[in-house]
Amino acid sequence: MTGAQTLKITSHGLSVAKETHQAVNTVSNTVTGMDAKLEEIMEKMREKEGDKMKENDSDSLRQAQQFLAPVMDVKNDYENVRRTLLPGTASWILEDFLFKTWVGDIEGEAGKVLWVSGSPGSGKTFIS
Repeated sequence: MTGAQTLKITSHGLSVAKETHQAVNTVSNTVTGMDAKLEEIMEKMREKEGDKMKENDSDSLRQAQQFLAPVMDVKNDYENVRRTLLPGTASWILEDFLFKTWVGDIEGEAGKVLWVSGSPGSGKTFIS
């Protein structure tokens, strides 16, 4: 191999190395740009998720406030329940010995209260 041939091969190898280096830089820049864009997309998704969580928290808070709010129209609610009762609903309490004793003890007395307690949905309103 002559010196000119070696120089030509070395020159060609240098040219290929430069092209390869440029291609690697281009790919690297593209990947870096994609990483930045992906991070931007992820940040937007996190923000949206945070907004959605805030909305859900607001909805949950609003529902809890509505549930815990005092009932303002008790008479209307009571009347609505009374209209849904079937004949004989809760009539057993009128025959209960303790109830009869309590009723007998309060005849002619004002201001006594029968306190009925129970779990939600256990029928307190229906027997009232």
